[in-house]
Parts: sequence; structure tokens; C-alpha cells
Amino acid sequence: MERLEVQRRLEELVRKARRSGEHESLPRPLLLFGEGGTLDSVAALRLIMAIESAFSIVIEDEEITIDHFKDLDTLVDFVQTKLAALQTR
Repeated sequence: MERLEVQRRLEELVRKARRSGEHESLPRPLLLFGEGGTLDSVAALRLIMAIESAFSIVIEDEEITIDHFKDLDTLVDFVQTKLAALQTR
């Protein structure tokens, strides 16, 4: 899956997790966690479950780290890595 397509799908999932409008402009850079982050813990859980469902991947507990979920770019990288791992199986 192309990076831009993954990014667009993740942006949509972030909007849904935040329960914001479909056409709401997301801040740039889109920080998910940490100082200035856009997600609270409940929204984070919604996002993780939505990502697993949308991309047919499993996110292990130990993978839920700031390295993977800090911002949209790190999340796109993480999801692309998970998708690539599925293709090599």
C-alpha cells in the first residue's frame, strides 16, 4: 500500500477516534501523544482498534510506544512496516 494512501486512511481514523468532523482540518504536524498531542487515552484505544481493523494487522501491547505513535509520520511508518511484514509471510 502506498504511503500516501496509508496516511490518508490514518488521518480519517484519527478524526474518528477524536470524534471530530470528517472535514475538520487536523493540526500540522499532527502530534498524537505527549505534549501538544491530540489524543486522550480513550481516543488512543479507539484509534488502535480502528487501525487493527482497517489494515488487518495486530498491534501488540509492547508496540504501543511513543516511537510508533508520537505523530502521524511515525504512525504511518509503523503501519507500513506492519503491512510489509504481512506480505513477507
